[in-house]
Amino acid sequence: MSRSSKVVVLCEDKRTQKLIRSFLRKLSYRNHELRFTKINAGSAEQQVREQFPNEVAYLRNSRFQDQVLIAAIDADNFTVEERLRQLEQSLGSASLPARDPEEKICLLIPRRNIETWIRVLSGDEVSEEENCKPPPGGTQAQRLDNRSAQAGERFYELTRPNAPLPNPTVDSLNRAIPEARRVPKASA
Repeated sequence: MSRSSKVVVLCEDKRTQKLIRSFLRKLSYRNHELRFTKINAGSAEQQVREQFPNEVAYLRNSRFQDQVLIAAIDADNFTVEERLRQLEQSLGSASLPARDPEEKICLLIPRRNIETWIRVLSGDEVSEEENCKPPPGGTQAQRLDNRSAQAGERFYELTRPNAPLPNPTVDSLNRAIPEARRVPKASA
């Protein structure tokens, strides 16, 4: 795909991709304006961490001022703060300055995994301490796959000014709302 996409999304899996694509559609982005990273076999979170500095460098050197980078990475057994520090350290290791508050770099870090957010955005009451990721291929996995796009639309609603938080909610989702507001509406 072309490197001149308006939005570049680094993410670990198809469920996360589906949620973010739905969120971006609500912001009026079209598919040809999006570039999702391809995750190969192996550790998906490690690939996101390793690719993050490359995409930040590309964004900063781009002649396209309206480009946006979204990095979505599960916290897994780490805290959101620890995962955020890992991303920041990856910039330092690549001799890149830290993320500026004005940059269009959005970091979405669900604690433990994206399935937690999908369930909360669908109205389920869950804890960030429990692993909400179902075994692959079962009916629970299919149900979460089916709910991913709707969860992305609900996430968009939460990012609107003065939107009430869902009840119940989780801390990592609440923290993601200001991050998602870094992504502007698509220009016509």
